[in-house]
Amino acid sequence: MNKKIGSIRDGSFFFYSARSLLKPTSRRLATCAGAMREVLRSIPEMSAAQAAFAYVLANPGVSSCVFGTTNLANSIEVIESSELQLSPSSMSAIRQAFQLMDQTIST
Repeated sequence: MNKKIGSIRDGSFFFYSARSLLKPTSRRLATCAGAMREVLRSIPEMSAAQAAFAYVLANPGVSSCVFGTTNLANSIEVIESSELQLSPSSMSAIRQAFQLMDQTIST
């Protein structure tokens, strides 16, 4: 299982990175997202991408999740997350990282 997230795979990485860094809020988000990436990478039961989507889909108010990718393997990996369930400790770790990240961005 590939646990890489945010790695450079082709030239589009540079375009999307430059575009995202033009806004001050995007720069804060990029800075704060490091902690979230580390938590997602540390989830033992699935890949970081699968953990992110499993977390979103575990919310009872969410019935679907939209994502985009330029790689078929990534699509398959994310689609498989609809069948996966995070452990309570993994859910808690993601929730804590998200709350810290949200406070940092909004201040």
